[in-house]
Amino acid sequence: MIKPLRRKFVIISMFFVLVVMLVAFCCNYAFNKANMYDESIAVMEQTIRDGAPKNLKTFLVVANNYGGIFQIRGYPGSVAEDIGHINAVVETALKSSSSVGEIAEADLRYMRSGSPVGVLIAFTSTAEEKIALKGMIYFSFYIYFCCSLVFLFVSIYLAKITTKPVEKSFNQKKQLIADASHELKTPVTAILASADVLLSSDTVSEEDKSFVVAIKESAADMSTLLANMLTLAKSDDEKPVRMVETVDFSNLATSVILGYEPIFFESGKDFRYDIDDGLKIKGNEGELRQLIRIFLDNAKKYSDEKGTVFLSLKAVKDRAVLTVYNTGTPIPADEIDKIFDRFYRVDKVRSTASGYGLGLSIAKSIAEAHSTKIHVVSNENGTSFAVSFKSEKG
Repeated sequence: MIKPLRRKFVIISMFFVLVVMLVAFCCNYAFNKANMYDESIAVMEQTIRDGAPKNLKTFLVVANNYGGIFQIRGYPGSVAEDIGHINAVVETALKSSSSVGEIAEADLRYMRSGSPVGVLIAFTSTAEEKIALKGMIYFSFYIYFCCSLVFLFVSIYLAKITTKPVEKSFNQKKQLIADASHELKTPVTAILASADVLLSSDTVSEEDKSFVVAIKESAADMSTLLANMLTLAKSDDEKPVRMVETVDFSNLATSVILGYEPIFFESGKDFRYDIDDGLKIKGNEGELRQLIRIFLDNAKKYSDEKGTVFLSLKAVKDRAVLTVYNTGTPIPADEIDKIFDRFYRVDKVRSTASGYGLGLSIAKSIAEAHSTKIHVVSNENGTSFAVSFKSEKG
């Protein structure tokens, strides 16, 4: 529980910091790009105004409206060698509908203006500008990556510090539940033993025995509750000790079913099953047995009178899929995600059923320990719980 909390803290904090950093870098890039653009525009305006360029990156062409060049001022290279290039960019600038634009293939930006002597076209190189912006992107990503790593370690450290009080409180509550459950087991066991003695005694009247039976049933319910609380306390352990082995899931499910057949028969419910042979999975045999029992107990409690319960264990590709279905009142859609919460019971469906609302919570912890999830479907036709496990070959 604490590890997911820390993980969420790190993910959320990293998300916001990285987004802020990204926005800052984008704004910085946009500001510098706009600043470079404005500077080049100012240089070209001054070149046209003065009639001569002020730096080596800019040159001025005096031409007519048809592309004929009268004069070239301040060209950085050899006009004789580059006259074809100059003619091409001048023609592009004259044909453009905009007086200011860029010629990307030539790495030039131009500004066109009319004058008494013809058309003045100022050109300035954008090559250095592109190199500078490209370098800024690389540098920003380098800083972004380094800052991300630094903040990742900082956020992990802060997550540990922040969640320490929560972890301490959680461990204390978990220990309290475990200790209380252990302490209560002894008196509950004593009550059950005493009830058995009284029921077998000839000195107790039949009328009094009915009270003893009620006491025994309540004590048995309490014993089940304590066992479930201990199971959940163990499942909350960050590193629970589990014995994992190759389990013949088909044989395991069959053995559990054999014990439930008379129970369903006595309750007057139709119990059916369909199990594929030879399905083997990796897992803890005791927990898997408990998982099947929880599903069957749940189906028995919440199926309608004279209803149907169906268990299937089928091979689906490389998975062993266990499904337990029962007819009865459906679980409301907005309650399905809550039925796995501890002590949670859907009022309309479970108000008349016995239990403490811990079974499905235990089932969820068992499924998660086996790297899978429980899928629930509930409608007017009934309710089904399904969980799939990776099959083992052989």
